[in-house]
Amino acid sequence: MFAADVYLIGAQKSGTTFLASRLGRSPEVCLSDPKEPQFFSLHYQKGFDAYRRTFRDPGARLKVDASTTYTFLRPAHRLSDGDAPGLTAPVPQRIREVAPHARLVYVMRDPVERAMSAWRHIHRGERAPDGPLSLPDVLDADPMLELVGRYADQIERYLAEFPPERFLFLRFEDLTLRAPEVLTRLAHFLDLDEAPLLEPQQTDETHAAHGLSVAGRLAKKVPGVREAVRRRLPPAVRSRIADLVLRRPAPKVAFTGHDTAAERFASDRRRVMELTGLAV
Repeated sequence: MFAADVYLIGAQKSGTTFLASRLGRSPEVCLSDPKEPQFFSLHYQKGFDAYRRTFRDPGARLKVDASTTYTFLRPAHRLSDGDAPGLTAPVPQRIREVAPHARLVYVMRDPVERAMSAWRHIHRGERAPDGPLSLPDVLDADPMLELVGRYADQIERYLAEFPPERFLFLRFEDLTLRAPEVLTRLAHFLDLDEAPLLEPQQTDETHAAHGLSVAGRLAKKVPGVREAVRRRLPPAVRSRIADLVLRRPAPKVAFTGHDTAAERFASDRRRVMELTGLAV
């Protein structure tokens, strides 16, 4: 069965697109197309031949799958709770079965900041609210916003299947402040030459996921246009065009209740420190 070699499992809205773009510069790396095939989480029933087709060079030394839904998992201690949020698919087990020597990269961001960023992303293109939003109320309304920021719950699901040496844990804050240092660590973890990853940035690589504007929706509907673009442009260029031309803007919103929201993540943060040595 076919499998990727490297899994950039999250967290969503924590710099995974930037890291994937930089990894894609290495001649030894083949990124999946799309960047997030979500095979082991949402599309497992399509089969491994379909997964293989998301890689242009299935024979590359390192094939990279950067699906952040791989850390949208229901915590192990709540798997039997039918009302609990999160995916119940056995994603870590599925990966381990076909890629026991896989390397896994997990980028973590301040969970409150991540939740606010994710909310804006989900509601891009919508009218901004008339006033501030209570962040605790937002988390209550969409439990997945909180779940994805409970990193220890996700890490423990993976540590049950993979030994600690198969992981590289990173912080979004370090990526934003010391990108060359983080990229060098990533290259060494994957046994790659860091030089291609450290070349000066020429385009905005920070965000690739986007919603469609009117122009984007029209382009999607016109027969042949989407596939013509896909055939003629590399993934990084397509992503840049989509980001500049097609993306719907995120609503401008102020949040209140930051401290109360942060309390929800306090115990998980302590566990992250115990598991990884990182403060998030």
